[in-house]
Amino acid sequence: MLDSPTIYGFVGSCLLSRFDDPAPIPEFHKELWEMCTSDEDRIAIAAPRGHSKSTSITLSYLLAVLLFRERQYAIIVSDTEGQAVQFLGDLKSELLDNENITAIFGKVTMLKDSETKIVCEFEDGHRFRVEAKGSEQKVRGLKWMSKRPDLLVCDDLENDEIVMNKERRAKFRNWFFKALIPAMSDRGKIIVVGTILHLDSVLERLLNDPHWYTARYRAHNEDFTELLWPERFNRERLERIRGNYLSQGMPEGYSQEYLNYPIDDTNAYFRRDDFRFYNLDDVPRERLSYYSAIDFAISSGERADYTVIVTVGVDEHNNMYIIDVNRGRWDAKEIIEEMFNTQVRYKPAIFAAESGMISKSLGPFLKEQMMQTGIFLNIEEMVPVKDKETRARGIQARIKQGTVYMNGEASWYPDFEQEMLRFPRDVHDDQVDALAWIGLLLNKVVVGQTAQEAEDEAWEEEFEDDWEFTGVCATTGY
Repeated sequence: MLDSPTIYGFVGSCLLSRFDDPAPIPEFHKELWEMCTSDEDRIAIAAPRGHSKSTSITLSYLLAVLLFRERQYAIIVSDTEGQAVQFLGDLKSELLDNENITAIFGKVTMLKDSETKIVCEFEDGHRFRVEAKGSEQKVRGLKWMSKRPDLLVCDDLENDEIVMNKERRAKFRNWFFKALIPAMSDRGKIIVVGTILHLDSVLERLLNDPHWYTARYRAHNEDFTELLWPERFNRERLERIRGNYLSQGMPEGYSQEYLNYPIDDTNAYFRRDDFRFYNLDDVPRERLSYYSAIDFAISSGERADYTVIVTVGVDEHNNMYIIDVNRGRWDAKEIIEEMFNTQVRYKPAIFAAESGMISKSLGPFLKEQMMQTGIFLNIEEMVPVKDKETRARGIQARIKQGTVYMNGEASWYPDFEQEMLRFPRDVHDDQVDALAWIGLLLNKVVVGQTAQEAEDEAWEEEFEDDWEFTGVCATTGY
């Protein structure tokens, strides 16, 4: 049975000398081969850019299992067909031009040779087939010689276009689990290797799935005292690469590509250093103006999301206090109950909601409930902004200005903080969405008077009729 030392020997004798500027094979490549040659049939690996994960798996491991005849029908899948074709081309080049492979395994003849597929035959008649596919291409019903694929090598399946949109992520996830995996044979093996682009990406989900055999690698630890591949990426080189990202204002790019965490705390959309906190006993709650907003998740396509109601209080200095964050997977009836509970408890002056969601889904039920209870909600329907980052700009600005205060002791705060710090690449963004409605709402609301302004206005109203008898005398000057 093929194992890691065998692949190590194969790479050293047949491939290493053909690589550009070859470096010693790192220990983590041996770990990758141990994973790939294990009895596990579902393997997911996240590794940094530039660390030859494609060379070690999509070229070296795949060549080895085909030449050692452990697999016969392989599919290379990448985010685009063009990328998969390039991987297939590298494989083909080794089969046709590598004299060491020919000397050890004999001549390999191409019975079929197209851009997206090859069929090869050894001198003794043994054959194998390799195809190149792009993400979300048709893979159902793939067969060759009455056999379904027995190996799927998925290399950089996802891209930013796929991961940065919730609907696209769901569509891709459906294709991966409902089309790609079922396309392989019962004894098939799937290996997914790539870089984490989003905390709700398929690769990130697989890494957290106990049914998958997984590994996550970083180019270095926090203080650079541990390096993944020191012979090729020493501290000086890594710091230079990071500096290039920083000079372009993209620290999150380095974190994503080299640390497999697609967010950089120093450049996050919401930064922890900007968070301000309040003590519940020190907040003049009776003098606050309250506002609530709701972000709905009631359609079948959003069944995995939460409906969230955020309530804030605003003082006379326009400081905002996040009083409550209430979220749950509620049906329509439960949503209405929670909205009325919020109205009774906090008496918000305005309840913000996305336009269309009320009239299309909950309007009749809300009106009936208001008539029955005598409790009326002043609902402000907000025009939806499709780009979530644009929608959240208002609240982002307030947080940066230090005028938003949070209750760090509240039961809802830990989940709220995590979602804020990971936005817009977290699994969920419903709490941020609800808070964003608050930000948009307050941009439309006139700020309340301070106590001094209210006192001045009362004085002016009281003496308005006698205004001609007050002030400076035009004759005497006093």
